[in-house]
Amino acid sequence: MIDDADRSRLFWRLQLAGWTVYGLLAGAWMGAVFFGPGETVALALCRTGFGLLATGAVLRPLYRRVRRRRFPLAATGCGLFLLCGLLALLDGAAIGLAARAIVPGPEEKALYSYLFTGVLTRWMAYGIWSVLYFGVHLWLDAEQAGEREARLRAEAEASELRFLRAQVNPHFLFNALNTVLSETVHPSTRSLVQALADYLRFSLCRHAPCEPLGRELDALGHYLAVEKARFLEKLVYHIDFTEEARQAPAPVALVQPLLENAMKYGRQTSAGALELALSGRVDAGHLHVQVWNSGGWITPEGNTSLRTGLDNLRRRLALLYAGEATLSLTHDIAGVSAELSLPLTRSGTL
Repeated sequence: MIDDADRSRLFWRLQLAGWTVYGLLAGAWMGAVFFGPGETVALALCRTGFGLLATGAVLRPLYRRVRRRRFPLAATGCGLFLLCGLLALLDGAAIGLAARAIVPGPEEKALYSYLFTGVLTRWMAYGIWSVLYFGVHLWLDAEQAGEREARLRAEAEASELRFLRAQVNPHFLFNALNTVLSETVHPSTRSLVQALADYLRFSLCRHAPCEPLGRELDALGHYLAVEKARFLEKLVYHIDFTEEARQAPAPVALVQPLLENAMKYGRQTSAGALELALSGRVDAGHLHVQVWNSGGWITPEGNTSLRTGLDNLRRRLALLYAGEATLSLTHDIAGVSAELSLPLTRSGTL
């Protein structure tokens, strides 16, 4: 997978190679038409240095923002064309100041001719640089999307294989639970068996790649009801998701791994009754989910099972959202919190 470090290394290799070639061509042109060898070398170095600085420190950070914001194509093209022209004028002014100190008086006429022609060629050079910048990133994005899609397919096939290996015949299971329900008289037992059946139905049935988060939350409510019956007063939980968060599209089994970790490690480290709080909201186009437990902090690096679960979830989010989703763990004296944030404008496809 092509990451930001790979892109940065490729950028600077192309940057140095491109401006070196440009400096050699500019030097050959200046030496043949305008100046002597000494002035040609000095001005060529100035132009190459200014080009590196202008594109690396000005255009690149600006174009990064343009790529992230995804402005309309026509407006972006016009804006970048004018920006390249402005940068060419600044370039010409800077080189002009340097040239006045480098070029002797008798060659002043050649200097003005060079500066006028240089502004036009620099405008064209910055325009070509801009086209190449966006073109290379489009190519890298396409390569990355293809690789991500292949990894998603492989992950889906592996998940399907794991599911088939571990699958219990749903008809037998639900028929057995219905038999238990029909033979059970006590209301609390009937409620418990019903909660278990509803949770298993959600777990075993096939799902779309993305579904409203509320469907998983309802299933987790059944899961916690079964656990509550198991631990009684040793478990206290609260679920608080806004309606907008419940309706937000999210990958299936997004919250479940965090809840299972909170149950497992929270019970091991909580001084008293284990308290759980699940909450979620939508803000600024992102879905934010928090799973908090009253247990103590366990370093993921020191726990293979915890590290594997978190790494798997992070890898899945990276595949689905290409780095736009985050998973973070925080802790304080009150407990441990796992927080998820993922964009709603980009749905996962796994």
